[in-house]
Amino acid sequence: DYLKLLEKKLPQYKFTYEVGEEESNLVGIGAGKFDMGINWFFKTPEREKQFLYQDVPYSYALPMLAVHKDTNDIQKLSDLPGKTLTPMAPSGGLYSILSQYNKQHSQKIDINTIQEPSNGDSLKSVSNQRRDVMFLNWNTYHAIQSEINADVKIGGIVKKEPLHIVYNKKQQRLHDDIDKATIELKKEGKLQQLSRKYFDINVFDNLTDINEQKNNLEVQ
Repeated sequence: DYLKLLEKKLPQYKFTYEVGEEESNLVGIGAGKFDMGINWFFKTPEREKQFLYQDVPYSYALPMLAVHKDTNDIQKLSDLPGKTLTPMAPSGGLYSILSQYNKQHSQKIDINTIQEPSNGDSLKSVSNQRRDVMFLNWNTYHAIQSEINADVKIGGIVKKEPLHIVYNKKQQRLHDDIDKATIELKKEGKLQQLSRKYFDINVFDNLTDINEQKNNLEVQ
């Protein structure tokens, strides 16, 4: 829906779409097979060396901590040192967030990695109290919890992570035109409307306000 709004703002472009996996999409963008890609991409230092990133985020992911329903002492990243986390993919944006935290703090988070983690199994391991916490995006949590109804809850939403279109480095003009259109869509309230439509929350609100609504973000 966001891209459809961009197409109306930018009639000089005609978008054609292909669906693919995140890593293969990035390879294709780097090689010039694709001009741009959109797939919940976080900005990481490694990727910034290879790609051109959107300057104006079109939305935000809500990285959060899923904990057992009886757990009340895990609400933010600083609560994680000494806790057991479910494993995560080493190439993902969530791993990058925790790695950056460890670089900036003396008390480190113990990060376990696995190439292809199962989100469902990970959430069940928190529900069964084999692990203390799972770090994941809220939309992923919502999708999994809707299916398995695990004995878990949102401990806290720890940040708003900007989501960016990723471009081949030769696409500066396309990048600039989409940034301008995105600013207009946000001023018009169109992006906020899409957020409420799909997530039942305005991800453009500040993090404190979003956390105050976290009970409403649980699967009913």
